[in-house]
Amino acid sequence: MIKSILLVMSLSGTVVLFLQIITSIIFKKIISAKAKYFLLKISIVFYLLPLPLIKNYYIDLFRSLNGNIFSLPQYEI
Repeated sequence: MIKSILLVMSLSGTVVLFLQIITSIIFKKIISAKAKYFLLKISIVFYLLPLPLIKNYYIDLFRSLNGNIFSLPQYEI
């Protein structure tokens, strides 16, 4: 389990980093340094946070609510 989480974390961070590098090369003059720095920060977040665990936490949270948040009252017309 831990190995798969580490694999997902490293792959997701690498994908975001490659996207940042590609956008920097393609849009060299268009993207500001501030935007490039922001994209690098996002890639660091993907490397450091265990996103699969966070995803599972939110899925369990929504399942525990039994869909009551998303159900609208039914009215007859």
